[in-house]
Amino acid sequence: MEEKRKFKGGLKRLPPEAYQGHTWVHWSMTMDQRRTGWLSPLMHSKIREALLHSLTRHHLICGVYCLMPDHSHFLIGGLRPEPASDQRLAMALFRKEWNRQLAQINPHFKLQKQAYDHVLTKREQTDRVLFQKQINYILDNPTNHTLVQSIEEWEYYGSLIPGYPDLHPRTDRFTEIFWNIFDQLRKDCSFNR
Repeated sequence: MEEKRKFKGGLKRLPPEAYQGHTWVHWSMTMDQRRTGWLSPLMHSKIREALLHSLTRHHLICGVYCLMPDHSHFLIGGLRPEPASDQRLAMALFRKEWNRQLAQINPHFKLQKQAYDHVLTKREQTDRVLFQKQINYILDNPTNHTLVQSIEEWEYYGSLIPGYPDLHPRTDRFTEIFWNIFDQLRKDCSFNR
């Protein structure tokens, strides 16, 4: 495993190249002081828009995400080889816009200074069963926190792949469709290099 290094926010980070290229990262972002009261259908739309711009600009996709009252999870994957798909740059852009949107509601609403990340191992990225466990972990958050009985009752989750607005984890055969789209997009990006 690659050596982690101290990042100026306090959490240890892998070298920048670990967040670039064809890699998947599970990002967890927590509200400062675990504040609640910011999550709404309108904020959900604004977060999706900010995320879409970040993903598109840095050649990434969001396999699945889930917004919770005091934190959120995003599973982000790169479509192009490094450095074109750079998750650290994308997340900085995304978090800046998200914080701007939060400040419009209440100046006390903001994200914690640093996101937590888990760069998936090669095995977690290529073994579809292990990858599905990452998806399930994210989607099980609302039920694990007893906010709802099933994920279908929660409205603040989804998948975000530029060009595929109807793809959602509720879609029949979501996993199969997701992997077909992902494989095709990665081929297209490799071909257009």
